[in-house]
Amino acid sequence: MHLDPDTQYEVRVRALNGEGDSTFANATNWSSSGRGTTGKGNRRPVFKSTESVVELEVEENTRSGQNVGNAVEAEDPDKDRLTYTLEGPGKDSFTITSGGQIRTRSPLNYEERDKYALTVKVNDRQKKDNSVAAKSVTIKVTDRPEAPSAPSAPKVTGIPGSTDSVRVTWDEPKNAGPPITHYNVQYAVSGSRDSWKRQPIPTGSRGQERDHHGADGGHALRGAGAGVEQRDNSHSDWSSSGTGSPNPDQENRRPAFCHPLADVQRGREHVAGSQRRRASSRPSTRTATR
Repeated sequence: MHLDPDTQYEVRVRALNGEGDSTFANATNWSSSGRGTTGKGNRRPVFKSTESVVELEVEENTRSGQNVGNAVEAEDPDKDRLTYTLEGPGKDSFTITSGGQIRTRSPLNYEERDKYALTVKVNDRQKKDNSVAAKSVTIKVTDRPEAPSAPSAPKVTGIPGSTDSVRVTWDEPKNAGPPITHYNVQYAVSGSRDSWKRQPIPTGSRGQERDHHGADGGHALRGAGAGVEQRDNSHSDWSSSGTGSPNPDQENRRPAFCHPLADVQRGREHVAGSQRRRASSRPSTRTATR
């Protein structure tokens, strides 16, 4: 006999003898009834979601302790208190609350891993064969545009033969996002860095080398690996500044010829003046007659 759990029943009996189902036997009175309650049975917890796999999303670099989608919640038909656990590869990147809410344990990196396949298990703690229920969960990590790291301080040097230019070199910064499309460079006369002037620089290869014109006096320059083509127009922080000056040599002036006629005239005057000076310096000679 299978009865419903946690249900009160009344039971009565009557006796029959070997004479069969006689009128007398049928007339035998039933006993008074006794009451009793069956033991409390256990029913398996049930998840509210009817989907075979619950799909959730979280943006990369989301800080720790943030909710990942809606809670993966279950109910217990017996009103038992439930506990939740996570299982599966990568489970340590997340936590789950007593209400089935999955949260980030640490920021996630899309470039390293873009999907997690986990299992949420719920337990009514009755230690029965049907105390545990499970639900498959897929967590997709969505890409977030990332700015490059700040470049190192640029090296600023003078250019031989130029008094109004400096050469600026820097190393390509670390970049986990889209390719760098261009750089920004700011420059200012040393001591007046509150008035930085900006100059866009097209991107090149890994090492960057650019000549900056219009420099006079000591200059401080700083560069930023920026201008990646993405929706938030992200860019890195500015680098530390590098300091340098244009070539200290005086500007060289091209030799120039004088006017030909004027040059000849000055040459004649020079010769005539030399002859007069020699004549005036000779001793005088006198002849005596007897």
